[in-house]
Amino acid sequence: MPQTQKRLAELLNKANDLPLTPGVYIMKDKNAPSFVLHVSDFHLSESQHELDYAYAALRKIAIELKQKEIKVDYLIHTGDVINSSDLYQKAAELSSLGAEYFREDSVGREVRHIFMAEEFEHKAADEEKAEFNSTLQRLTTERFSAAERVIKNFISDLNISLGNVVICSGNHDVLRFVPLKEES
Repeated sequence: MPQTQKRLAELLNKANDLPLTPGVYIMKDKNAPSFVLHVSDFHLSESQHELDYAYAALRKIAIELKQKEIKVDYLIHTGDVINSSDLYQKAAELSSLGAEYFREDSVGREVRHIFMAEEFEHKAADEEKAEFNSTLQRLTTERFSAAERVIKNFISDLNISLGNVVICSGNHDVLRFVPLKEES
C-alpha cells in the first residue's frame, strides 16, 4: 500500500474512534498542525425558539470539543445558512397586496391564504412588485442578522479567528426578487 493511502487509512481509523455529534464530521490527527470543523445547513430563521435551540446545540458542540481537548483551527459552513422557504409568503402577507394573489387552503378548521408567486410575478404592477421586493429584502436582512449572531457566538465559543472561517452559502441563501418590467 502506498504511503499516502496508508496514512489516510490511519487518519480515518482515528476519526472513527471519536464519538460524533450528529451533523458534525471531524477528523483529528494529533500530529497535524490544524483541525478543521465542517458544519452544514443551519437553516436559521428569526424565531427566538429556533435561535435559542441553535445557540444551545452549537455551544454543546464547542464544549464537547473542548472537553476532548480538540482545538478547532478552521470552521467551514456549507449549505443553507438561513431558512428562506417561508420568506415569499411572509413578504406577501406584510405587503399591501390584493386578495387576487392569494388562494385559500384549508387544513382542518384552519383556513390559510397561500401566496401565488407566479400569478403575482405575471400580473402585478411594478409598484406592488417594488413594495414586495423591499419587504423581502428587509426580512432576508433580518434573518441573516440573526444567523450572523448565532454563527459569531459559535466562533467565539470555539475561540477561532474570523479569518479562519469559510462560509459557502446554499441555494436558500440567494435572494430572488420579483422582476420589474423592463423600461423601453
